[in-house]
Amino acid sequence: MAQSKKIRLLTTGVATILAAAALIGGGTLSYLKSETEDVVNEFNPNQVTVDLAETTDNDYEIIPGTTAEKDPKVTVNNTVDSYVYVVVTDNTDGLVDYKIAEGWEPLDGYKGVYYREVAADDEVKEFYVLEGNKVSYDATLENTHMVDEDGILKEGLALTFKAYAIQQASFDDAAAAFAAKDSVITNDNTEAKNAIAAGTPVVLTGDVTVDVDTLNGAGGADINLNGNKLTVSGDGDSVVVASGESLTLKNGNIEMTNIEDPNYAGLAVGEGSAVVLDNVDIDLGDGSILVDYGIETASIDVINSTITTDSYFAISTNALNTQTGQGVVINVIKSNLIVDGQGDGDCTGILMNVPGRLTVTDSDITAGRQAVIVRTGNATITNSTLNNTLAYTEANWAKYDESKWGAGNEVPVAVLVVGDRSTSYPWDASCILKSVTLNYGKTTDRAPIYAAAYDGQTTTIDGVSPDVVTVSSDAGGVTVTP
Repeated sequence: MAQSKKIRLLTTGVATILAAAALIGGGTLSYLKSETEDVVNEFNPNQVTVDLAETTDNDYEIIPGTTAEKDPKVTVNNTVDSYVYVVVTDNTDGLVDYKIAEGWEPLDGYKGVYYREVAADDEVKEFYVLEGNKVSYDATLENTHMVDEDGILKEGLALTFKAYAIQQASFDDAAAAFAAKDSVITNDNTEAKNAIAAGTPVVLTGDVTVDVDTLNGAGGADINLNGNKLTVSGDGDSVVVASGESLTLKNGNIEMTNIEDPNYAGLAVGEGSAVVLDNVDIDLGDGSILVDYGIETASIDVINSTITTDSYFAISTNALNTQTGQGVVINVIKSNLIVDGQGDGDCTGILMNVPGRLTVTDSDITAGRQAVIVRTGNATITNSTLNNTLAYTEANWAKYDESKWGAGNEVPVAVLVVGDRSTSYPWDASCILKSVTLNYGKTTDRAPIYAAAYDGQTTTIDGVSPDVVTVSSDAGGVTVTP
């Protein structure tokens, strides 16, 4: 306490001395200083509103050879450039004829949807939907057209219109914007999490982070990254697409930070579930995409995407349960898979070891031990390049050449391995190759394809010359057809 009081007293004494000195000198205290003018940033609110109305009747009599007035009109008030849509639902069974007014364009991929681009201004704009504001009834219609198969006058005949409007900014085109009309559009982490958990499609307008629990409880998550980045956080837990559910990630970048051990899946697919990666660049970190053991039916579609991982596999199945896997389907289309394997080359691009179906089309797959393994099941690889960097330790290259193969990718080093030499995978294997390039990253005398058949199983390889295939010893049942 004594020391504390002394400090306070010294401070008071110095202040008194400075004040006295100022009075004696007759001067004033001043400081070096400067300031700027205000820089004012103004933000202008905007709006996009749409209305749809008719002045004509809503109840019509179908009389052949006549016309009827009908004038659905879309009213738009938009201060930013916008897409405006009208959805025409025609349940008239061909009894009502009409044309869509000029200026509306059919939206590719959507039946009965028409759109137009509306430039920003402060004026209210009006657009009629039907040419001539009318509908008509063909003079050739007869009684037989008016009744159903039981001879009763048809019911429920209707022509329905609905309008939408959405800003152009943040969307690639009119189709992308229309797809987002029923979505939550956000760049807020909490809002995105709530929408995903509620099963509502999400369109991101900025980078967002969600945790594993959010995706695991999502049901059927559909996330349009819209050119932005989704980070998946977690504490060593896998994202699990639960039984019968789906996960769709499209149009952006994904960073999965939830797994820090290459022995575990970053993304696991459950029974009857589906994963779609469409036009994404996904970094799995230390994890992989896995169809776990015991799964009978599941699908993984990788389309126009790039997958990178430090795990042992980019995509893998698990055949611990030898009675399942018949309905597992993996499609890799126009995509790149790049596997590092913790830097030691002990890694594989795709491991297929259940009797499902693997299709690789217009894609590149690169890994350090094997690019693709088809231990069982049916594979078709077309217009693709398979790369083995041979980063795996050279001393181990011949480890399984003449001995029983192990689990997973504990098989001979090759660009492509087809079949099996063990008792663990009791199914046949087949692989069809069409316009496929098989590359090693180093000079080696190893054949690019290694094949085996064991314990009464058969292995067939179509589309390559037998001289690029090494057949394991004591492996009857291998057929290679150019």
